[in-house]
Amino acid sequence: MDADLRMGVDNENRPLVIDNGGGMMKVGFAGEDSPRHIVPTVLAHDSPPKDEDSVSDKDDIKSYIGKSRLDKKRLAMISRGQDKSDDSAGSSNTKLEWNLIGDEALGIDRSNGSISSSALSFSFNANSIKNFGQVSKLGSYRDEALYSELVHPIQFGKVEVESWDKMEKIYDAVFSHPKINTTPEDQKILLSEASENGKDHRERMAEMFFEKYKVPGLYFSLQPVLSLYAQGRTTGLVLDVGHHLTQAVPIYEGFALNHAIHRAHFGGADLTEYMKDMLKARLSKKTGVAAIKMNYSSLYYHKICTDIKEKLCAVSLNYDVDRNTIQEREYMLPDRKTITISNEAFMCTEALFNPSMVGKHQEKTLGVHQAVLHVYNKCDDHIKKLLAKNIVLSGGSTMFEGMKNRLSKELNAAPALNNTQTLFNRAPNASAAVNTNHPTMKVKDPSERKFSCWIGGSILASLPTFQQLWIQRAEYEERGPKNIVFSKCF
Repeated sequence: MDADLRMGVDNENRPLVIDNGGGMMKVGFAGEDSPRHIVPTVLAHDSPPKDEDSVSDKDDIKSYIGKSRLDKKRLAMISRGQDKSDDSAGSSNTKLEWNLIGDEALGIDRSNGSISSSALSFSFNANSIKNFGQVSKLGSYRDEALYSELVHPIQFGKVEVESWDKMEKIYDAVFSHPKINTTPEDQKILLSEASENGKDHRERMAEMFFEKYKVPGLYFSLQPVLSLYAQGRTTGLVLDVGHHLTQAVPIYEGFALNHAIHRAHFGGADLTEYMKDMLKARLSKKTGVAAIKMNYSSLYYHKICTDIKEKLCAVSLNYDVDRNTIQEREYMLPDRKTITISNEAFMCTEALFNPSMVGKHQEKTLGVHQAVLHVYNKCDDHIKKLLAKNIVLSGGSTMFEGMKNRLSKELNAAPALNNTQTLFNRAPNASAAVNTNHPTMKVKDPSERKFSCWIGGSILASLPTFQQLWIQRAEYEERGPKNIVFSKCF
């Protein structure tokens, strides 16, 4: 790729591509082969410390969103109600709200891969949209009355109704980040969105970008469609497993077949919670010298379990056999102590094929193989042959070693079941016989599938033939969001 493009020359002439993931937002310029900026889609509000001595020089005050940068003394004065300026509103009960996004919210230092000390201090519940918790005793340098609010604005593919203002803060920070450093008023933007998000959500997003950010052009595209484009294809069946959402989407000649789309509120966040439960059970059994003290509700523990999931877990080809024969592996904690992992490495990912393992049985959530078959069977016969040979994996929660082989095995061993209830009742590994009722199903696992949605958007937005498809600002102002966003974006 041209070096000038990588250095950001003429950024204002190239569209910005934003993949709105529930766990990670990927941002970069069209025509590039990878996103420039990757940020966790999370925002935290912290109460300030009560005295200036507890605000160290290492605190990243400049990263606060929506507040001017304040010196340590002023921070302490506001927190004590002694600052009578406009920022404190003259109230003796005034609290300066710190707004942190991404890595800062999660207490992660990307520069060296470490987990910052602040992650020890706050409780965390990933199953809650708003996560409140008392400060841990481990964080003794902070006042115990402090609390943290951690918000994931995007839940199950959509921005939550009460979180649009927080989503704006994340976009504000992204636009001003040194790796992006762009003015939205001069930038056409392509946004990814989950399938079946609904008209109201897309209209609200269009209003934000045209009316708040005043972008000159905007386009929406479905995440699975973009993932397929990244492979140079326009027809296929995409299985996208993200942070909170699994999507199985059949696509024919660039268009999603809406009648056959399958969505499930299940993803990598559920696997992390499952790992947290299993690891807690293992560590709780250790006593004496072998005991490892851990605050199981802390961000620190959450990050440890996420890291173990991503680095040590794999998908078993034969779960019933492998879970009893797997070799133990060690994970080193930041304090140099080690945790031993064995069958948890397979149990965690087995939930992708058997969601009841993580408590999804009441919702009757289909396993990933069942979801693919369900979608496949809802398509017309003349399309099925094309889909069968183009099943494409996408999303960070498909990155596990063995995922392709296990999914291929399950799909090609399955009968051509046309009933969703029958699919749900059929357990993984139920049959080892090769199915002859449908064509051989070929699964593709592109190495870049963690970012394939963004890559597809980069390709699409840089095509000369695409430029006529943008929703222009003048069109939006003339016709309004209700009439324009679905007539030009499918």
